[in-house]
This record gives sequence, C-alpha cells and structure tokens, in this order.
Amino acid sequence: MTADPLATGPLAVSDIEAIADAEWFAANPRRFFRARRVPGGAVLVRKVKDVIFLRTTNGSTDDADTDIELAIRWFAAAYPGWSPEQIHKAARRALKGGAP
Repeated sequence: MTADPLATGPLAVSDIEAIADAEWFAANPRRFFRARRVPGGAVLVRKVKDVIFLRTTNGSTDDADTDIELAIRWFAAAYPGWSPEQIHKAARRALKGGAP
C-alpha cells in the first residue's frame, strides 16, 4: 500500500520535488505560491525570501493559479483554526512581502 501524501504529519519532499519547486520559482520570479498536484489533492508551496519553500497540503483538486487564490488556500491549510479574516489578512501581507 502506498503512503498517503496528504496524511497528517510532516510532509516528505523528495529531492526531485524540491528541485522542481526551485526551478519553477526561478522561472516565475514574481510568484510567491504554487500548487503541485499529488494523488488526492495538492501540495501548496510558498516561497519566502527567495530561498525558503514552505509546504502544506490541501485536499482540493480545484484549479487555482493566481497567487492570491493560492495564498488563501496555503494559509487556510497551514492554519486551519484561523478565521477567514485572519487568512485573508495573512495572504495579502504575504503577497506584499511581509510575514504573517
């Protein structure tokens, strides 16, 4: 049986996935978020300070391609106890380059 990539616990990232994320952000320097499809949902990747990639998972298979959509999904997945207002505020701040 294959391990569920969206299971709770630390998210394992292969070297290939880490390199692919770094290459994608290098090719898209104005972007701060990306979604990478995995079985059962998506891995949401956040770029911070050009060198740190923070990852979380989302069970959604809906397409989201803009940074604001992905930022909202990233914060909602990373901080499930936050209110919608907190999530939107953190997403907007992250897109302006500030930490949540």
